[in-house]
Amino acid sequence: MPTDYYGTPSIYQRILTADLIVLGKVQRLSRSDTLVAGSQARVYGLFEVAVDSVLLGEPPSSILKVRVLGQDHDGEVSWIVPMVVGEPYLFILVRDVGPDEPINRFAPNFAGVYPLRDGGRIAVPADAVDETTRKFAHFDGVHLTLDGVRSMITRVQEERQAIASGLEKVVPAEVRERPYPSIEEMPKPSDEGGSPAVIRRL
Repeated sequence: MPTDYYGTPSIYQRILTADLIVLGKVQRLSRSDTLVAGSQARVYGLFEVAVDSVLLGEPPSSILKVRVLGQDHDGEVSWIVPMVVGEPYLFILVRDVGPDEPINRFAPNFAGVYPLRDGGRIAVPADAVDETTRKFAHFDGVHLTLDGVRSMITRVQEERQAIASGLEKVVPAEVRERPYPSIEEMPKPSDEGGSPAVIRRL
């Protein structure tokens, strides 16, 4: 899950930085891995999520893999976001990047999983609601509306387009389209001709 050193991002900011936003239901916990961090046992769970509706982005498949962090309490795991099988949620997701990871693997963007209630109401924490979120999403103190979330997504798409247009004016197309050279995380030892960071020239 991403980290922000300037405080907790608002719902609007989470939407702005998301790769994918969907409505869906948790199908099952397909795998969990235990990590030892200090004196506490941390758990990563890999959940299968069925996509019901796409609000932003292009899901690579109808079933997503969503990796969620949890904590083990004597065999009982509490997840940092609600992940109840069969329940509908709004998922604000970012790609879970790693070596050889499948393209349909994601993680919540700053705990971006929110219960979807009857009538299109979405329960969110009040401390994640800034003025922009409040203005576009019709926050009542506990819930956003689904129509309000769609309004924020429309605003985000306009903002992204403005950023892209501004970039086109200052960065030539040949530079924007040039692929990044790959960087070796673990370069060769110095006695084998390696250096602290090796860039493969394309």
